[in-house]
Amino acid sequence: PEQGALIRRSLLREPAFRQLYEDYMLLIDMLAGFQTNLTSVQMRTRQDCLRLCAELEAEIAQVLSRSEAGMHP
Repeated sequence: PEQGALIRRSLLREPAFRQLYEDYMLLIDMLAGFQTNLTSVQMRTRQDCLRLCAELEAEIAQVLSRSEAGMHP
């Protein structure tokens, strides 16, 4: 939340960041769709989604960090 303005600015100015963000939101939506009683295949898919979310979160954080550093020379 404290980086909301930076995120909005990055979404508007950086197509690569926008794609990362869209991919992340797609995974979040997929995760929200999983029920409590999962089959083994669904459980593996959910675990893959969680892993990918973590990877995208790290990549998004790196992009935001670089963007923020560029704003404060």
